[in-house]
Parts: sequence; C-alpha cells; structure tokens
Amino acid sequence: MSMWKYIINLSLIFLLVPDSFSQEQDSLIRRPLVNGVRVGYDLSALVDSYFPSSPKVSTSRYEITCDVGIRKFFLVVDYGNVRRERSDDSSFTYKNTGSYYRLGFDYNIMKNKDAKNLIFVGARYCKSNFDEEGSYLVGNSFWGDANGTFSRNGSGATWCEMTAGLKAYIFKNFYLGYTLRYKILFKVKQDQVFEAFDIPGYGIAEKNGIFGVNYYIFYRIPIK
Repeated sequence: MSMWKYIINLSLIFLLVPDSFSQEQDSLIRRPLVNGVRVGYDLSALVDSYFPSSPKVSTSRYEITCDVGIRKFFLVVDYGNVRRERSDDSSFTYKNTGSYYRLGFDYNIMKNKDAKNLIFVGARYCKSNFDEEGSYLVGNSFWGDANGTFSRNGSGATWCEMTAGLKAYIFKNFYLGYTLRYKILFKVKQDQVFEAFDIPGYGIAEKNGIFGVNYYIFYRIPIK
C-alpha cells in the first residue's frame, strides 16, 4: 500500500505544479500550455566539415534539433549523423560512421516568461550507433613490415549530459544560441578484440567525462 500511496502523491504533484506556473500575479489570463515549437541546425557542424582541426582528421556531419515549449520547460530532441576519418601518415587509417540522438529537457531560468531570450539549464539522455573500420602498417627492420585491417559493425554507446546555454532572439522568429554540455559516458557496446575509439555525438571513447559546445540557428513556429 505504501508504494501505491507514493504513486498517488507523486501524480498529484505533477497535476498541481504546472498550474502554479500558469498564474501570474499581475494577470488573470490563463496562458496556453504549449507556447511554441523551435527547429534548429548546428552551425558548428559546418565548421567541423569545412575547417578541420587537423589535416589528419576529415569530418562530415550534421545535427538538427527541435524543442517544444511548455511554459518554462522545453522538451528537446536532437539527431545527428557523423562520418569521420583519421590518418597517421601512411601507417594508420581509421573511419567511423554513425548517428546519434539526444532526448531531454531545458528549463528557462529567466524570471520574465514573456521575454524572447532564454537562459536555460537542462539534461539529456543520449545514444549512438556506429560502424568502425581501419588499417595499420607496422614496420620492423628485423621481422619485416606487418599490416592488417579491422572492421566492426553495430557498435553503440549511451551517455548523459548536463546542459546550459542561451537562445537569443534575432528577428522574425529567428534565434541564435549555444549549448554547453558536460557528457558522462555510461556504456560502450564493443567486442573484446578492438575497443571503440570515436563515438559519434560524444567524442573520444576513452574519456569518461568530456565537455562540448554546439552553436545553433533556430526558427520558432509560434502556436497561438
């Protein structure tokens, strides 16, 4: 019975708390539950694709995002696709292709709900699926050169993110913004022979915690 009592009390909290956000001291007008839908594109993906950080790394990627405003909360969905190649002269090559998604929420910490600009904190659950392949050449003056290839399909990873950021109104429902992320790796699906090196959407697999940032352009679809 104690478990059912806990569930009933928790349900009442979720029913009552949203009503408290809908009442303003200076107005008796009831606000709509959903106040808009925003779609966006990750501008930093263009930088990665056309201006690589190293001549030994080639990246092609994109990411789209969508958020639904529910008063001061925003439900967020991200989807991205990455193809990355790394090389070390002629002795090693590595290719990684995959996709990822993030599900979570943001909370607007600005006091004025009607302000067009947002400062937010939030959280995400993230999952990635990817394939890897590569080749290597090891030189030895005594035994001679040794070379080989490796490949693996169906690798995966899950992680969570703590987020914070800004969305600034520009003009006619267009916004610019950024999202800071601290990523915490939960699990990597891999075999015992070859460990995953690069996880799409996360980064280098050997790091259990990593910071990241994305820069976005958004268009807000108003809902009246």
